[in-house]
Amino acid sequence: MARKRKTPANAPTSPPQGSGASDPLHHAVKTPAIPTTSTQVSFKEMQRLHAMRMELFGFGGWLASALCYAYGFTYFPSKHWAVAVPAMIVVTYLFSLVLYKAVNLLSTPALGSYATILDTHTVPLPEGTSCFEDDTEATPGIGDISIFEVNRHLFSVNLQAEDDQLKEE
Repeated sequence: MARKRKTPANAPTSPPQGSGASDPLHHAVKTPAIPTTSTQVSFKEMQRLHAMRMELFGFGGWLASALCYAYGFTYFPSKHWAVAVPAMIVVTYLFSLVLYKAVNLLSTPALGSYATILDTHTVPLPEGTSCFEDDTEATPGIGDISIFEVNRHLFSVNLQAEDDQLKEE
């Protein structure tokens, strides 16, 4: 039994016998050769690339240890510390976030405390200014709103009636 010879995928093939196509006409019209642009890599090629990469890493490790020995470093810590030190740094960072939040919560006065209304850093608004007015000319000065003004604005029936009258006009 005779074997058939394999032809490349982009090589022109001769027409089958008895198809009516003549050889000169068939060879005059050539199909363009399209190069294959496959991105697939075989398993063997991947193994070769991986081995090359490992050779580079091994060379870098050998070079670093040779330089360390040349400079007098003869003791290296165990490989356990290569994982333990970054893990301890991450855990310390996370603990510091929790500790920061806890210290802030402990140092803040309770909501019922008088210190939440007035303290040593209170800066009252200048006389005659209010941040509740619809003043489109300028932004009011920076300062703390008086608790009396807040209560008057939130809980005063007369002020709500005045607001309703302004909306009607």
